[in-house]
Amino acid sequence: MKPKDAKVRVIALSNDENTNQKLDAAAKEKIEGWQEKHKEEIKKTSDAKQIQFDEIAHQAKKPEQISVKLENNMTVPESDKYLPKHIYSTKKGVPYSTGKGKFFDSKWEEKVAQNEIKKKSLKGWYRNGRGGEKSISVPYFMEGNYHQSQPDLIFVHEEDGKLVVDIYDPHNHALADTSYKWVGLAKYAKEHSEAYRHVKAVIEIGDVMYCLDLKSEGIIEKIAEAKNKTAIENLFKSDGSKCFD
Repeated sequence: MKPKDAKVRVIALSNDENTNQKLDAAAKEKIEGWQEKHKEEIKKTSDAKQIQFDEIAHQAKKPEQISVKLENNMTVPESDKYLPKHIYSTKKGVPYSTGKGKFFDSKWEEKVAQNEIKKKSLKGWYRNGRGGEKSISVPYFMEGNYHQSQPDLIFVHEEDGKLVVDIYDPHNHALADTSYKWVGLAKYAKEHSEAYRHVKAVIEIGDVMYCLDLKSEGIIEKIAEAKNKTAIENLFKSDGSKCFD
């Protein structure tokens, strides 16, 4: 076949919806086969490598649900400061430090954790992983492609004799991906409404921490319209509330 004829055929096939669906299905089957075949080898790789493999799994037109698999222990940077009730706590608690590449990425995360730990109803908590099987990963759509984010903090409380789960996601709202990530998290909260008591986005305005309920009615559309720092802060002030009065 001549190169020109091949190009014409490819163009014609690409305009056929059935062809696109078959290609997507074949690619999905191939990736799932590789994941199953090499899953034990993938588990032995570093967290950074696992995140790369995880990214591939989320490149489908519609991301697939992937199970979280927590190990028996975790590695964290050494510190002389400890917080109690983390699911990987020792008798002292879990050692923590704050900053890039440390236990907490930001002071905002640390503030949220410290305030939640004060609550008598708290039974345990987890600083979510940055990707891979140790993380709850949430898909979001930005600039024509699916990506994934990991909401930062997960807390388990006892309420009326039952365990309930809350997600808090502090995020630098000056970043361009903020609206997209929280739209994705709000959609996740809606799809898994019965699994979580609260799913909240968190920012700091001045010295005050504000929370926005991502399970509230109509919040997806409102977040989608808030594309910059000022708009996001206005949304938190109008529809959110102070996290810790």
